[in-house]
Amino acid sequence: MIYTPNGIILGFHETEFAVNDSSENNMTEAQLHFSVMNPNRSKKIIFSNSLQAPKSKIQLFIDIGEGEHNMFTPDDKKGYGTIICHGEFQATGWKEHETFPNKLYCDITPAGNSPVSLEALEAIRFTWTGIASTSCQGFCSIMVKFSHIKGVPDKTVLCELFKKKTDLRILQFEASPGTAAFGQTITLHWKIQKATKGYLYPGDFDIFSEEQKGASSQDVVFDKDSGSYYLNISSADCSTCRKVDLFAALPLISDLSVKNKEAKWEVHFAYLVEFSTGDSFEKVDPVGQQVLTPDISHISLRATSSEGTIQRDIHLPPVSEIISIIKETTTFKTHRIITIKWTTQLLASVTLKSWDTALYTISDVPSGEWEQAYPLTMNCQFAIYYETTKGTKGSIII
Repeated sequence: MIYTPNGIILGFHETEFAVNDSSENNMTEAQLHFSVMNPNRSKKIIFSNSLQAPKSKIQLFIDIGEGEHNMFTPDDKKGYGTIICHGEFQATGWKEHETFPNKLYCDITPAGNSPVSLEALEAIRFTWTGIASTSCQGFCSIMVKFSHIKGVPDKTVLCELFKKKTDLRILQFEASPGTAAFGQTITLHWKIQKATKGYLYPGDFDIFSEEQKGASSQDVVFDKDSGSYYLNISSADCSTCRKVDLFAALPLISDLSVKNKEAKWEVHFAYLVEFSTGDSFEKVDPVGQQVLTPDISHISLRATSSEGTIQRDIHLPPVSEIISIIKETTTFKTHRIITIKWTTQLLASVTLKSWDTALYTISDVPSGEWEQAYPLTMNCQFAIYYETTKGTKGSIII
């Protein structure tokens, strides 16, 4: 459908969208696309974003109610969807109209502080995704208002779409794992009904291609530009879409242990894993093992993801009364957290000391756990001083 409000063209790419029965547990989520085009062959259109003048605005208005002409019912509060802007624009969420309580509106304005130009014969595209309406089948109206756009008179147009019941369904769409590090492989799984076409975004992956051959999953690489994936399916008369969000995680060191002079480790959610038995680190696999020589006194494992770094240090006990000494440093973009755990038995004395802003005693209990946050620029050192019941004294720098 094309609407020409005097100097600018508005076009909805779809003429109909799917609606659901209110009793359904698995809601079909419809997706609509619309474009705003400058039809002039030589003149640009300017969307202003000045603080001194009214801001250029595109507003969408929709109706809520039980009647056939409404786009949503009062129970569809989580199904209004979101408008995604492709270009230098931003959209608000849906808000209740101050004067008309049965209306919702959304504002689309230039992003940032600079004006946006729509060049001659150029178009900007918007995606309205996540629409889950339980309104009854029939026609509904969307009112679109253009205001304060340089070169375009203020204008309001009425767009009509058809709401249609459909058997098209996305029964399942999920990511495994849902939490990962950038660069890690994620598997997307889906189960669909009555679809003849389907694509995964980003990537424009055709789930009905010859190479896919009826499979219901696809491996993708999680990168910083792909925090969400969309499955868009369609039939001859309708389309629907569903989104799955991925979450970036801190690395997880699930195991670092030493037994019979052999170190073993297992790490998750990290794109880089490094192991050390001295002053330098070497890159290793997320799951591995290494035989330790008799002269090694401590081991370190460092795991890095986009969200931060975790380094775990294990100091091999010099006397049998010391069972374990573990130091873990979690480094974020703004600070780091240091945790020290120690377990001893039958020692005459144990003292944990710190050098940061000064030299002081942290603890003198036989076993314990201590944690402190520090600025990234602060140099910190720690040591455990001990004495056995036979009078043997020693210290371990950790």
